[in-house]
Amino acid sequence: MKQTAIQHAEKIQKDGYTLLKTQFSAQDAYAAIQEYHAFTDGLPNEVKERHRKPDGFLARLSNFHSVSDALQRIYIGSELYYNVARLFFGCRPPAISTSLFFANGTEQPIHRDSPAFCTLPEGEFLGCWFALEEATEENGALVVVRGGHLLTEDEFKARREIRERIGGVEDGGQNRLWSEYQNFVQETIARRGLEAKSIEAEVGDVIIWHGHLPHGGGRIKDTSKSRYSCVFHVTPVGNPVFDHKSFWYPDEGYSARSQDFCEIGSSGQFMRRSQPAFPS
Repeated sequence: MKQTAIQHAEKIQKDGYTLLKTQFSAQDAYAAIQEYHAFTDGLPNEVKERHRKPDGFLARLSNFHSVSDALQRIYIGSELYYNVARLFFGCRPPAISTSLFFANGTEQPIHRDSPAFCTLPEGEFLGCWFALEEATEENGALVVVRGGHLLTEDEFKARREIRERIGGVEDGGQNRLWSEYQNFVQETIARRGLEAKSIEAEVGDVIIWHGHLPHGGGRIKDTSKSRYSCVFHVTPVGNPVFDHKSFWYPDEGYSARSQDFCEIGSSGQFMRRSQPAFPS
């Protein structure tokens, strides 16, 4: 039996994530991959080599959706995703804040996105991962910690202790704050006896996770394999996303990112204006 949007939204609240099966076609997924290669092939060689990883793949590319017709078509055509996100946000429509396009798996350690996507109130954010290729243990499936978004009892105490220990965000402080916070998240998971779970996906599937859900990239058995995917970071329309400093020092005021949104075609759905770039 197919789950309804309400059931998926409830699962995000309970488990921290949900899996939507077959939300877009393999044809559209292939078109998005081809557009990615056309874009990256047109970049200067020095740019490509600067962002090429040891495994031969290029690093993640942010906001490629802003110039990809196929990704925009996939996004606005995923009706169940839209309805789930809208319900999660209290019947407010979702909008794309940023996106990341991946050519292969990440093997990224378990982490929370919260410091990078600070909202007020907190948790007004969803990660929405669209599988453009199948994701398995061979090429690195997404890994989640079920229920990990609910581990918040020591959250603000830990943040205070970390920022007092590290100091400000300048001179590399931002990276140290991130590392210390993720260590706290991983220690809390271990103390509570929670375990990471791998979620395999097929082309056309969408995985949505709560903004506080600990997640990462599974181990890649075959590093020659691609695993094309795009994750959209979405918030309710009109809800600002603040920078990392606001997460750590809210008493110093909130500095919002650009709120210049535009409609995606004539779909009635929205995205923040941006340009593709390799994150530093």
